[in-house]
Amino acid sequence: MSENFVDLGKVTAPSGVLVLGMAGWIDHWPELGRPLSVRAKEAAASGGGHLRDGWCEAVVVPAAADRPLPVRATTSPSPFDEEPTIATLEMGLGLPWPGNANRTAPVRLGDLPVDRCGMVIGDAVGLDTWTGDEGEAG
Repeated sequence: MSENFVDLGKVTAPSGVLVLGMAGWIDHWPELGRPLSVRAKEAAASGGGHLRDGWCEAVVVPAAADRPLPVRATTSPSPFDEEPTIATLEMGLGLPWPGNANRTAPVRLGDLPVDRCGMVIGDAVGLDTWTGDEGEAG
């Protein structure tokens, strides 16, 4: 089974916090207490992390706020129909490497379970206004 790299485009994070979240639950964060952006900013301040509350999950990281950030994925054939499926996402965060970092290997930021509704990548503050499947703001 071979992997292929695919450029998916670019995303911006004007708040300086980038979120990868489960699309089916991204608009439910306010119902659980503090908005996603508040939780994400706190996690990003300490280098990023995995957020989970009930069925809502997201991975958050600090990112450059002043430029588009490239997003690409590795794909591999689906075990069901051999069509390409996303195996991993790679993102340029636009931030300098720490002085002691191993720059030859990618940095794993986290993982999320597969959500039938898909995943969303975006700015933490922007995702606070995500519109759910029924068109209702969260």
